[in-house]
Amino acid sequence: MLRDLSRLHSLSIGPNRDPEIFEAVGAKALAVLNLAGGAIDSLAGIERLRSLSAVGLRSLDKLKDISALPKLPKLKDVMITWCGKLSAFDPLLRLAALKYLDIFGCKSFRLDKYQAALAGRNLRKLSLPPENWLRRASRRR
Repeated sequence: MLRDLSRLHSLSIGPNRDPEIFEAVGAKALAVLNLAGGAIDSLAGIERLRSLSAVGLRSLDKLKDISALPKLPKLKDVMITWCGKLSAFDPLLRLAALKYLDIFGCKSFRLDKYQAALAGRNLRKLSLPPENWLRRASRRR
């Protein structure tokens, strides 16, 4: 069914357990992709969707690898929330067109490691978790 949607502009999928999801989408004009929930561990193959300008990754508990994101030349808006296993955020620094970045709920994200590099970019909006957010959230429980 997804193969018939070649003109699709925006797509939200979840939960997803198929690592071949990006091949299945096949929407040549897809500009916005939101993935929520599921068991994919890598975004390998997302580079097939070269027209993407916005990606939302939410509650992808197994996601570890976002290294394919810089292969998307038009990608300017990225939201990553509650992706607990994701620990390598360096690919975000290689996004040439990045204008909007929102990261929250990712245990391994360290503000001190990325703040200076991201602040030096001409971003329209940068939304990062406050320092020690995880420790403060744990104390409230």
